[in-house]
Amino acid sequence: MLEELESFGFENWHLFQQNELPTSNWKLAHDGYLEGYHFSTLHPQTVGAQVMSDIMAYDAYGPHQRVAFHEHRIKELIGRPSEEWKTEEGIAVVRTIFPNVSFAVSQMGGMVSQFMPGPTPDQSRTIQNHLFPQAPASDVERAHMDATVRFFTSAVEQEDNWVCARIQRGLASGGNKDFVFGQNVLGLHRLHDCIDHFVNLPIDWKHGAADDARLRVVASASRRSKEGVQ
Repeated sequence: MLEELESFGFENWHLFQQNELPTSNWKLAHDGYLEGYHFSTLHPQTVGAQVMSDIMAYDAYGPHQRVAFHEHRIKELIGRPSEEWKTEEGIAVVRTIFPNVSFAVSQMGGMVSQFMPGPTPDQSRTIQNHLFPQAPASDVERAHMDATVRFFTSAVEQEDNWVCARIQRGLASGGNKDFVFGQNVLGLHRLHDCIDHFVNLPIDWKHGAADDARLRVVASASRRSKEGVQ
């Protein structure tokens, strides 16, 4: 996946805007970037209007992940020769660098999110970096970029973080001690399995142990996937 990210040439892109949004525990906020089942109910007028809620393709690269969400416009490819398809046409791809960076970008631009822990376990902040291949060259282009930023910011702040705050209050009540992820949300299983694994490594582990740990995570994820338990 590193080659994919490098192919964008982010070092030459334009940082149009950066904003910071306070939210709940960083892992809870991160979960929403790794599954799309909530799109139609939580984001009916924003993300859900563009992306399907029940179709996702997952790829894992050690603890890192790539999730492809199918856009409604993918239906336009029906009947068109595959050699005429453009790269990532009809899908929205989110690439996650473990543990806390999410790339929701295409060749047209997008958002890189950093999930940063807060002063207490039930607080964090999401730093949104809105990137485009080039700086706006006209008022029209600037207005388009402004609209894109408002779209992402509104969906996260008013919808995702709104429901995260309520989930956080539910967690704080202590009413439930155990939580079960559905088998289809592979991204959540992998994220939390990897967090648990690395958090529980011995404090004095060396670089060689880090490589061994990464391999064990990959093997575990592959085994669980084959067994159908994710």
